[in-house]
Amino acid sequence: MRGAADRFQQEALRFLRGRGLVKPGSKVLVAASGGLDSTVLADFLASVARLLEIEVEIAHVDHRTRGLASEREASWVGVLA
Repeated sequence: MRGAADRFQQEALRFLRGRGLVKPGSKVLVAASGGLDSTVLADFLASVARLLEIEVEIAHVDHRTRGLASEREASWVGVLA
């Protein structure tokens, strides 16, 4: 399984670099809901931050619209950060 993850990482790095989506020295803000997509994105960017020469920050807004579920997501993003 590690081989597939390494291939994904290399392809994603090529994509980001090839399109100039992140520039060395940049700060990248990940808007994290606490769901799977934003969690994977934050984890990936943190794992390649040194290679891309970027700084990764995570932001989350708890609108408190879904009670305990909102609280859990906010707590999870805090742990992730």
